[in-house]
Amino acid sequence: AADYASPCRFASFLQSVTRVALQMKSVRGQKNETYTSVLNVVSDLQEFESSLEVKLRSMRVSLRLLVEEARRLTLRVAKEWELRELAAEALQKVQDRKKTVESRIAAVDARYGSELEKARQLAATTLRQLQRVEACHFEHLASYQHLPPPVVR
Repeated sequence: AADYASPCRFASFLQSVTRVALQMKSVRGQKNETYTSVLNVVSDLQEFESSLEVKLRSMRVSLRLLVEEARRLTLRVAKEWELRELAAEALQKVQDRKKTVESRIAAVDARYGSELEKARQLAATTLRQLQRVEACHFEHLASYQHLPPPVVR
């Protein structure tokens, strides 16, 4: 028993215990570092998740706004298309009426064309003659007095 508890063995035992304690301390430090780094990574991931949630919410809001805008534009395009169709129908009706009126004018011209041309020429000649009349002729006309109506008994 005296050889077993010799100072050399005791020193060796203390060195072993010290090495074990140092290794345990080193392992504990590594654990603390790992734990701290894991906590940092977890907090970074939580921040990233919250930023992603904020972006997702904003994207959803933007998407809703885009859907509403698309709906409004679709309705506007439908109204414009309907107005275009109505305008095209109205234009077609006006063109048909124009053709009808032109055909009636052509028929009237064919029937009364020579008479209308004569009336136009007469009106043009009369206007030219009226332009040639001098002011003194109008004064003579203004001085003309009509006879009073006859007395009936």
